[in-house]
Amino acid sequence: MNDVVMQVCWFKDGNEIRKGKKYEIIAKGVQRILLVHKSGFDDEAEYECDAKTSKTSGMLTVVEEEARFTKNLSNVEGTETDSVKLICEVSKPSAEVTWYKEEKELPEGGRYEQIMDGKRRILIIQDLKMQDVGEYNCRLSPSVKTSANLKLNELAAEFISRPQSQEVVEEEKAEFICSVSKETYEVKWFRGDKEIKAGDKYDIVSEGKRRALIVKKCEAKDEGSYVAHIGDVKASADLYVIEKLRIITPIKDAEVKEGSEIMFNCEVNSEGAKAKWLKNDETMFESGKFIMAQRDNVFSLRIKAAQKADVANYSIILTNQRGEQAKSAASAKVAEEKLKFLESIEDVETQEKKTVSFSCKVNRPEVTVRWTKAGQELSLSKRILYRVDGLKHTLTIKDCVMDDEAEYTAMVGDDKCAAELIISEAPTDFTAQLKDQTITEFEDAEFTCKLSKEKAAVKWYRNGREIREGPRYHMERDGKICKLIIKECRPDDECEYACGLDERRSRARLFVEETPVEIVRPPQNVFEPPGSDVVFEVELNKDRVEVKWMRNNMIIVQGDKYQMISEGKIHRLQVCEIRPRDQGEYRIVAKEKDARAKLELAAVELKSPTPICTTAIISFVLKCFTAVPKIKTTDQNLVTDAGKPFVMSVPYDAYPRADAEWFLHGSSLPVQNVDTTTDKTEYRLKSPTKQEQGRYKVVIKNKHGEGEAFINLDVIGKDHGSLKMYNMKRDVVFSDVPGPVKALRVTDTTDGEVSLAWEEPESDGGSKIVAYVVERRDVKRKTWTLATDRADTPEYCVSGLQKDSWYLFRVCARNRVGSGPNVNTEDAVQAKNKFDVPDAPEEVMVSVVNRFGATITWEPPKFDGGSEIVAYIIELRDRTSVKWEAATVCGANDHSATLNDVVENKEYIFRVRAENKAGMGRPSAATKPVKIMDPIERPSPPLNLNFSEQTKAGVSLSWETPTSNGGSMITGYIIQKCDDGSDKWLRCNARLCQDLSYRVCGLKPAQKYLYRVCAENAAGVSDPAEQLGPLLADDPHVAPTLDLSAFRNGLEVIVPQPLTIRVPISGYPTPTAKWTFGDKELTSADERVTMVTKSTFTELVVTPSVRPDQGTYSLTLENDVTAVSGEIDVTVIASPSAPKDMKVAEVTRRHVHLMWEAPEHDGGSPVTHYQIEKREVSRKTWVKLQSQRALGWLYMVTLSANFSWLKLR
Repeated sequence: MNDVVMQVCWFKDGNEIRKGKKYEIIAKGVQRILLVHKSGFDDEAEYECDAKTSKTSGMLTVVEEEARFTKNLSNVEGTETDSVKLICEVSKPSAEVTWYKEEKELPEGGRYEQIMDGKRRILIIQDLKMQDVGEYNCRLSPSVKTSANLKLNELAAEFISRPQSQEVVEEEKAEFICSVSKETYEVKWFRGDKEIKAGDKYDIVSEGKRRALIVKKCEAKDEGSYVAHIGDVKASADLYVIEKLRIITPIKDAEVKEGSEIMFNCEVNSEGAKAKWLKNDETMFESGKFIMAQRDNVFSLRIKAAQKADVANYSIILTNQRGEQAKSAASAKVAEEKLKFLESIEDVETQEKKTVSFSCKVNRPEVTVRWTKAGQELSLSKRILYRVDGLKHTLTIKDCVMDDEAEYTAMVGDDKCAAELIISEAPTDFTAQLKDQTITEFEDAEFTCKLSKEKAAVKWYRNGREIREGPRYHMERDGKICKLIIKECRPDDECEYACGLDERRSRARLFVEETPVEIVRPPQNVFEPPGSDVVFEVELNKDRVEVKWMRNNMIIVQGDKYQMISEGKIHRLQVCEIRPRDQGEYRIVAKEKDARAKLELAAVELKSPTPICTTAIISFVLKCFTAVPKIKTTDQNLVTDAGKPFVMSVPYDAYPRADAEWFLHGSSLPVQNVDTTTDKTEYRLKSPTKQEQGRYKVVIKNKHGEGEAFINLDVIGKDHGSLKMYNMKRDVVFSDVPGPVKALRVTDTTDGEVSLAWEEPESDGGSKIVAYVVERRDVKRKTWTLATDRADTPEYCVSGLQKDSWYLFRVCARNRVGSGPNVNTEDAVQAKNKFDVPDAPEEVMVSVVNRFGATITWEPPKFDGGSEIVAYIIELRDRTSVKWEAATVCGANDHSATLNDVVENKEYIFRVRAENKAGMGRPSAATKPVKIMDPIERPSPPLNLNFSEQTKAGVSLSWETPTSNGGSMITGYIIQKCDDGSDKWLRCNARLCQDLSYRVCGLKPAQKYLYRVCAENAAGVSDPAEQLGPLLADDPHVAPTLDLSAFRNGLEVIVPQPLTIRVPISGYPTPTAKWTFGDKELTSADERVTMVTKSTFTELVVTPSVRPDQGTYSLTLENDVTAVSGEIDVTVIASPSAPKDMKVAEVTRRHVHLMWEAPEHDGGSPVTHYQIEKREVSRKTWVKLQSQRALGWLYMVTLSANFSWLKLR
């Protein structure tokens, strides 16, 4: 372009091109560039560049490219018998390739499978053999190809399956079978130390990987251990030869006398055989006559009391568990014997009316025994019977009488035997039992029974306690008849009575129907002066009746004020020292009857002087005369019947006499109904009505003050007519008692119970219903029995009934006035279930079984008995037991249940019952025995696969047992590996691994692998555990370390010895060592320097050493983990130079004084001393004198007088 900033647009065949993955548009200075990536034939077109004012275009032509390999083959490694894949990729999906092994084209098919997968070209070689090792190449053309090498690991010589011990029967063949890891491996068989060769006795089979040793016509001498060898690997198995069933001792012919015992014995050579005895080829069965026994390997047949009929041919057939049979036969002969008794009759002692028998045995069947009594032949009858059963003869005498007592003799042939019959008198018994009695109260009851004998003594009992003759109990005896008469029976006499005869009892119950209570003489009104004691007396129609006394409808309690006395039918109430407050109506209640009487105080006239004015009367009068009116009662709560006259009274003390005014609802009441005396005020209601009930207020006042009292009045009962009160007019009708209940019905019956229900009465009588009274009556009795008087709802379940008895029921409502009319049930009902028990449940089966329990399922019974099923009861029993036990109870809607309260590995049988209101039904059919155990399935994968001890050649894998073993024992584990990036898994262990760890060997160094483990049990192989990896086949990398502890105090070297520094090191990969001296790195280029580094040490050697080698040496170790360094101080020591300027300072006859200066250098170590030597001139050797410390350089030598010349150094 001629303009740098000019914009252009690109077009392909007239369509504008946008920048993207396919097209890249570039502006570079004045150049405008369009890049078309990955050109294809569809990119052929005319491309145009438009700069608005100018255009230019050009054609793109795409030339087809030859196919090429985009991904080459990779070397692969496998194991014999496995499969491998060789994979490469080409540039074109349609490209055709040819596979070669070295220069030989590979055929498609057989062990070779060639696959085209898009651009991928795959060669699969199956069932690898060692001859498959070599170079494989894939060719697009003779010149375009890719190659890879196949390496195979030879299978180790080992047994995949080992020979198993064999147990065979004589003359049968035994076959030991094993399989080896490779078809070419040869297996040698040994017995003891001797190799087995194929021949008449043995066959050796080799088919593929299968190897077999066949031992023909096995004998006892062939038993022993057989060993298979593959090189150094051995596998052994034992051979057990079982003898055939043979009879060692056959049965033998026998000849015995009649009545003796015949014995046949047969012995076999092995255990486990079962015997079958035959008589004249007919099967015999064990009985009292024929006794069959086995002891160890000996089988016996005993024929007791041999007779002519026992003459026959006898045989025994023996069969073992393998079906082998052996037979032996013999004959039996019996010599006839004269008739005789084998067992004699024996003496018998019995009682009258009982049955006795005389029994004996003779030595021959089908004979008749003659019987005599006291020497006279016995006549047979219905009472005296003679019976023959084989050899046993029996004489039976029924209902013995005293005349039957005698000696009895049995005779057969010339033999006889005798025995005596002794009869004792029979004890007395009841021939007629006591019967239940039902009477009315105050009537006499009579119990009668009959005895079997007249003279027997009897005793009478009441509830188990003996009764004595007395005013109320009379006992009579008329021959065999015994009577007990109970006079004037009362309800508390109702109980069980028994007649006792020794240890025997005849029992019956007495039922007494109670007479209603009546008040014969009611109490009388009393009108007595204050301070007197008064007595109310009442006479009832019967005694032992509980009564209660009431004053003004309030119950009276026994105390100092009131004395209540009951004497038989007479009941008294004594009121002591009556006062004005004691006035009122007194009432006695005896059950449902009552009677009333009034107590009023008589006026007292005081006349003075008279003898009657005693101190007590004066004291009483003074007490009554109080200034301010004082009410002598608290608030009163009174109840009265409607329509009946009623007086309300308030006692008080006041002086002078007070006036009283009565109020109701705030209004003053008429004075004509008020009666006020000196000690009380009364208000009289002639015919109380509901309008007159309420809270009454009484105001009592005189000139000294006033007092107030309150009375709460409740009116119940009838009101006939109308009443005008306090400007209100109403007509109200109230019932005395509630009306009858409605719709009384029986809602349900069960064993001993009847449920009733009813509706409330239309009228409650003007007072709330406080309860319902329910009564029952047995249809056999006349009186009603109270079931309850406190039923507070219109329903009640009457219990305690006899299951087989019929009952009527009645119900009435009760309020404060009393009980309403009774309503009876129409029909008698029986106190038992009205339903039948259900049928047995159907289709009972065990659906799920595991080691924790079993799940039982069933279907409902066809017939529920007329009542809904309320529950199902599951029962179980141990297979070895006959006792059924209830295991659990399920609801009516449940049709399955899981039972966990069972014992693992035990067998159980189950059944189910249905239950309704009538009870439990029949059980279902029992299930088949079920063993409590987990079902067998494949195990779950092993857990927590982990590795350790990774090296170049191998890695150790470990794992944990699976969560579930599938219900079967884990037999072993399979370990597999896979190259990273490949999907071909290779098995690592030829045999199952029994442990929870395994060492994988034979890894290629620097190769990455994936690992996984599977568990195997009897059901199969589990899914693999979660794979582990990829893991690099390499030793673990460890950071380098160095040990300089030996150079803690530095290193000293004496010239010219070598300077050697050897440092222990560790680390993987082996670290590189770098030595420096000062700032200079030491290298092997220096002739004096030698450096060696091994996995355990690094060494620096400088030889020969010189003084300049002294200093600090640094060592740095480094690998791919980290780097470490350390320093070593080296001291190089040489001899010091000679002392300087030695001179003789003074010479005497005895001494020479020497002097010198320090040497130029000390050799790298401080001079510690100087060595002085001397030599006579005439000699050649120097003699050491004393060493001089280095601090001084002046020394005196002592000389001998004879020395003329001396050299010193």
